[in-house]
Amino acid sequence: MLFASRKDFVARLVVTGSVVVRRALTLLPGLGVLAALASQGWFAPRTTLPAPPRTSPSPWWVAAAAAHDAGACQLSLRVHDAAAGSVVADARVALVRLRDGAVVERIEARTNARGAYRAIDLAPGTWNATVDVDGYALQGAPDFRCEGRGQRAFFDLAAARATHVVRGRVVGDARRPLPDATVALWQDDRRRDAVAGVVRVDVEADGRFRAALPPGEYVAYVTARDHVPKRATLRVGAPSTAWTARLTSQPTVRGVVVDEQGRPVAGAVVAMGDAWDPAARAARVVADDAGRFALPVVRGQELTVTARGDARVGRVALGVIDDVAVWQALTVTAVPGRTIRGVVFAFDGAPRPHGRVRYRVRALGLEGEVPCDGDGRFVLDGMPVEDVEAWAADNATGAWGARVADASTSELALPWTPPAY
Repeated sequence: MLFASRKDFVARLVVTGSVVVRRALTLLPGLGVLAALASQGWFAPRTTLPAPPRTSPSPWWVAAAAAHDAGACQLSLRVHDAAAGSVVADARVALVRLRDGAVVERIEARTNARGAYRAIDLAPGTWNATVDVDGYALQGAPDFRCEGRGQRAFFDLAAARATHVVRGRVVGDARRPLPDATVALWQDDRRRDAVAGVVRVDVEADGRFRAALPPGEYVAYVTARDHVPKRATLRVGAPSTAWTARLTSQPTVRGVVVDEQGRPVAGAVVAMGDAWDPAARAARVVADDAGRFALPVVRGQELTVTARGDARVGRVALGVIDDVAVWQALTVTAVPGRTIRGVVFAFDGAPRPHGRVRYRVRALGLEGEVPCDGDGRFVLDGMPVEDVEAWAADNATGAWGARVADASTSELALPWTPPAY
């Protein structure tokens, strides 16, 4: 026998069990540490994932997988057949962002199998979309104004089968084709029965374009580099319509607005100086996100180019404009400008709250408008040292009652007289 007696067996079993228990108790702290590490993923099994597909995913998948910015804008649209009601997949979508009527950003995509497309993290600005489907007429989404506050927009667009086609051509002086032109078409509020928004058509190398449109009356706006834009009425009634737009050449100075470190000043207002007539508006444009601008000018004119943005102001004197080819890479350096403060008060001496103040620097062609706070106070940042005129925007006397902040003045008190009507 292994044990002399049953009593001896029980005693040995008790001793062995106590040893096992003591050893288990000594292991408990280590087991607790291992459990904690495992809960943090230290011992998670490694998995080798397959390489991502080389083909581009659908726009809808990209939108769902991308990181969302709670403060950015989103635009969603769905395209369906106007007659059958079924969705239209693989429709071409050209989404553009506008600034002062000019296209500063373009996104091209296609609808997914559900006829849908969604764009996320859109930059502030005015957006609209053109939908182009083979066999269907063009359709456009209404303007969507993104102010960077997390707005959302959804458009359900009905695409009609193409029955009418416009074949057009854009030409310049001597009827030379303008291959870089763009034709924008829309319907005004009184005749909006075919397209919901603006549709944009690109022009081919020979200046020709083709647009399938529902019958109706359209406003056509044609633009091209170094030419004056043209606005006209286009009536589509016959199955085939021929139309020609002739643009007049326009000399243009091009350049970029930067700060002292050479960084672009996005959205700077670039103007042509010497606007001495109070009723006249100086030619002006808005620089894109890279600070680039294209300013139309007049040959034979003495020109000063000014730029204002981000509380900065800059200028370059070009002299008499003769050959604009010399001024195709102009750099305007904008430096911090001065600040002018003021208040608008009524005829009884009390401040007038929440009004608006207009300002103008006639020597430089700068002008604009700022709001007043609840105490009638306003601030003009980035002003030059030249005389700055300011007046209440809805004042009865208008600009003729302006006050002037010269080089030694930094505060203005603007009277407000109610209009007679």
